[in-house]
Amino acid sequence: MKMTKKKVFVTALAISLVAIISMGTLAWFQASDTVENIFKVSTDDATQKPDFKLDLFEHDLLPDGTLGTNEVEKNTYTKIAPGDALAKDPTVRNGGQYDQWVRISVTLKDYAAWEAILGNGYDFSAVLTGVSTDWSLDRSTVGTDTLVFYKDSPLTVGSTSTLFTGVEIPGKEFTVDNMPTEFTLTIVADAIQSDNTGSSAQAAFASHWN
Repeated sequence: MKMTKKKVFVTALAISLVAIISMGTLAWFQASDTVENIFKVSTDDATQKPDFKLDLFEHDLLPDGTLGTNEVEKNTYTKIAPGDALAKDPTVRNGGQYDQWVRISVTLKDYAAWEAILGNGYDFSAVLTGVSTDWSLDRSTVGTDTLVFYKDSPLTVGSTSTLFTGVEIPGKEFTVDNMPTEFTLTIVADAIQSDNTGSSAQAAFASHWN
């Protein structure tokens, strides 16, 4: 299994910043006094861009099949058999200075091969174990090769959240003869600012994600 890592900078944030900058200096005159309000946007000193960062990682796979403490971008599983329970913990971290709405997409690259054995429109969320109650599955994505999960509350600055803790290979329908010899789970995390974008992650992405 392979997992990719993606850091997403949000266009909705850029749009809001343009709106702030275009306001320029606001001044109120009272008699001979002038009051100026200056707005400064939090930036990364190195790039002069808003400090908005999302990290996606999992922990290293140890020889005994458990997970270690080192953060890695992917793990490879070998000698898989029907019914195996595999440890895997895709986790997101808010490394920026803004709270974020987050979604995670999980794509089964060899979905057609699974469908051929498990049935058309197979819901492969059934193989994801330990799915956190902090996340909700977009049911409209069930029956496709990509499942989308939304975090129910904003991912606050400095915090992490793990989507699931393992993958269980179907043990009844799969056999050593018909099981696909290789498959890949590709996991992508997207983030958008939670301020001023809506009351839920799904609403924020629907309204503001390009």
